[in-house]
Amino acid sequence: MSITKIPSSNRFRQLATSVAVALTCLAANTLAQTNNGPKILFLHLQLKDGSVSLIKSSVRPGYLKPRPNQDLPDGLHLELSDDESHACWRGVVENPCSRLIEYEDPPGSGKLKRKKVDLPEPEFMVRVPVLAEARQIEFYTLEPTKAGNRAQRRSLGKLQLPAR
Repeated sequence: MSITKIPSSNRFRQLATSVAVALTCLAANTLAQTNNGPKILFLHLQLKDGSVSLIKSSVRPGYLKPRPNQDLPDGLHLELSDDESHACWRGVVENPCSRLIEYEDPPGSGKLKRKKVDLPEPEFMVRVPVLAEARQIEFYTLEPTKAGNRAQRRSLGKLQLPAR
């Protein structure tokens, strides 16, 4: 008959402490990796008198999902650029100056009508990826030319990106 030796309470305490320290280091490493991952910059903006101004910004962890439709000829285009004004990233959002609304007409009929409503000083949000080299963001629309050539940019302003 053999007798199994039970570890002493000091040995058990040392083993438990070692496991706890290892788990703490593993958790800290995982947290540090999460903080260094991709981030999204949320910009709360206002378009007033043909110029874009920043109201508020915030950064959150995550990946920026691609827009399903990048071909918005009447959209508001944006471009992140570096110190030498080289484009780092481009995007487009629906024009914030107008909204398409639906309403029941006549009331109680169950029939919907659509109407385009112009907004004089719209506030809107855009999401852009946080890129280390990006320093500024430019907003512009594409204006058709008379000769049918390539559309020309009409700048709505540039903003320095907030500290991230």
